[in-house]
Amino acid sequence: MSGPEQVSTPPKIVFFTDFDGTITTIDSNDYLVAKLGYGEKLLDQSNLDVLEGRVSLREALVDQMHSINYSLEDCIEFQCKFIELDHGFVTFYRWARAFNIPVIILSGGLQPLIRALLAKLLDPEEASAIELHSNDVEPEVIDPEAIDADVHRRRNWKVKLHDESDFGFDKAARIRKSTEKLLQGVPESSRPALLFAGDGVLTSAPLAHLVKYCEGENIGFTPFDNWEEILRITQAIS
Repeated sequence: MSGPEQVSTPPKIVFFTDFDGTITTIDSNDYLVAKLGYGEKLLDQSNLDVLEGRVSLREALVDQMHSINYSLEDCIEFQCKFIELDHGFVTFYRWARAFNIPVIILSGGLQPLIRALLAKLLDPEEASAIELHSNDVEPEVIDPEAIDADVHRRRNWKVKLHDESDFGFDKAARIRKSTEKLLQGVPESSRPALLFAGDGVLTSAPLAHLVKYCEGENIGFTPFDNWEEILRITQAIS
């Protein structure tokens, strides 16, 4: 996790964004599991189980990632070859930095994979400077002499979840913490607008679920198709 960029004066907007399906054109976690893990059919069932409340997102994510029998290096190389990003995000991010608007990525994805994809899209300084909160990975060492050791196993990592919530990563709690840190000492009258761009309530949820949730909770929202539209909307607010 990278720390927030220093903000010298209170921003008018703090912009939070999802990563998969928002900055990327498809969900990179799902793509890896579908292509390198247990396949699309079991992935679809796993995601449906989450949406219908049979398992937690936390449980599903660990199970999905555990089905991948490739090294972390192989996963990074594979996703960088096939996962595309919305290049409009570059324009948005550079505009936001120029106008003192923090951009904070919140993702249920895995940090080294996200960083590798960002490095495809942004300059090295930009990619390293952007604030990112996500799940991570940690080494997984298996004793080859163990009775149940898989001699064909190539995965050298396992998921390290961000927190203890049922989501594995409680984005709402992270937004509160990031906002509190950014706005220490900022008077109430100067508090910024908080914006969030995302494609679903859960990592795998379609847009319809997010729209229904916002309507039910009386949360204002604006549908978007790309980062050009997000930039135009955010510029109007700023």
